[in-house]
Amino acid sequence: MGTLSMPIDKDAETPKCSPGTSKTVSRFDISPVPIIKKRTTTRGSKATRSSLITGSPYKDQLTKSLERSAPKKTFLSVPGVRDRPRGRGGKTKGLRKKKIGPTKRYDSSSDSSD
Repeated sequence: MGTLSMPIDKDAETPKCSPGTSKTVSRFDISPVPIIKKRTTTRGSKATRSSLITGSPYKDQLTKSLERSAPKKTFLSVPGVRDRPRGRGGKTKGLRKKKIGPTKRYDSSSDSSD
């Protein structure tokens, strides 16, 4: 068997369209590749050194700081409401007592005359 040799026409391989209308669209033109940013901040608890607590001055300091930061109990505390400022100075935006004024009583005779 012989090989068939046909003349290759370079004009036949190129498209006959105008260059402005035959643009190929890649997937990167439609949706670009997202750029992943590295997290620069490390939020969270800071690392502390471990130490032996029993019988050291650090234990005394720790117990004093825990006593100070312990929540104080109040007699008229409402859960979910912050402690109100004591004294005269500051605006109170929390719970306020409603002033109960004199109640109006309607006479049944004046009601029926309308």
